[in-house]
Amino acid sequence: MQAASTTAPILPNLLGAILLALVVHGYLWRRLARGSRSRVPLTAALALLGASWPATMLALLYMRSLDRAIAGPILLVGFTWAGMLFFLLPLLFVTDGISSLRGRRVTALPALVGAAVLSLVSLWGGARAPRVHTEQLAFPELPRALEGYRIAHVSDVHVGALIGRARVEALCDAIARAQPDLVVLTGDVVDGSPDSLAPLLEPLRALHPRDGVYLVLGNHEHLSDADAWAARFPSLGVSVLRNASVRLREGLELVGLDDAISPGAKDGLAIDYERAFAGHDGGAFTIALVHEPHAVGELSRRGVALQLSGHTHGGQIFPLHLLAWWTEGYLAGVYRVGGTLLYVSPGVGYWGPPMRLGSRAELSVLVLSRR
Repeated sequence: MQAASTTAPILPNLLGAILLALVVHGYLWRRLARGSRSRVPLTAALALLGASWPATMLALLYMRSLDRAIAGPILLVGFTWAGMLFFLLPLLFVTDGISSLRGRRVTALPALVGAAVLSLVSLWGGARAPRVHTEQLAFPELPRALEGYRIAHVSDVHVGALIGRARVEALCDAIARAQPDLVVLTGDVVDGSPDSLAPLLEPLRALHPRDGVYLVLGNHEHLSDADAWAARFPSLGVSVLRNASVRLREGLELVGLDDAISPGAKDGLAIDYERAFAGHDGGAFTIALVHEPHAVGELSRRGVALQLSGHTHGGQIFPLHLLAWWTEGYLAGVYRVGGTLLYVSPGVGYWGPPMRLGSRAELSVLVLSRR
């Protein structure tokens, strides 16, 4: 193993994972295994599942250097179990409350069944191919030459230990069928090093829209070595905009902003509005790419007509929708902020549990119109 994927201390993170695993699985043992006729096998199963959490933390810390063949099974078990507990623990707490009110123990079977059903539905939601969603966006000020302009907006693919080349190939096929004029990727495309993951992104080479393929970095690219990925993406036919602008055609400009650096990460740039707009043509119809949507206030003040972002995953697993909305202010779809239209993609992939509930992975095809 080489250096960890973040500059965060390894020991505190590992000890935190161990402590959390002990608390959660200790409660599960008391609630499900103690006094059960199947105490021994249940205890063994909970011990193994509990150990998956520290293993998952180590796999994340060494994300840049750990082989996918090793990291994949570890993360699949750890994250899937965490997702299942997202449903099981609240249901068990409810049965505990009912037990207290009734003065006698209530069986955990309804909680187990409910959690199993919700987990299966969520796993199916995570495995489903992204839908192709076409959205017409109206701009009265749109130059006539841009009427019907088509943008394929992709965000949060999260190619890594759990998402591989097959999803990238299917995504690129769907993009090609949509026949966009421009393809944009708004960050969190990868989780891992360029050497291990770049071959999985090879299908991107087949994309040849008239105005190119552009990308801005997200927080996960920073965790995966932002500078190395910024240098590698062009070899895949993808231009990277890091606080920079480019004129796509007469009257149309694209501005790309780097994501704010994740805590502890030292590579790459922070978001820099002045640098990004240094060569900006104030008279052009301007599209801005930035991973996190909360930049829209500043971009609206700078006269951006359309902002494309991701990051929220559309909440991914309900009721995390509420957390995503609270932290970012936006969830998914179209918002108007001042004179700017903001489109937030719910993402193509997932992070953490391979699950979606109450959200759908999406390839967004945006069609510009004057009305």
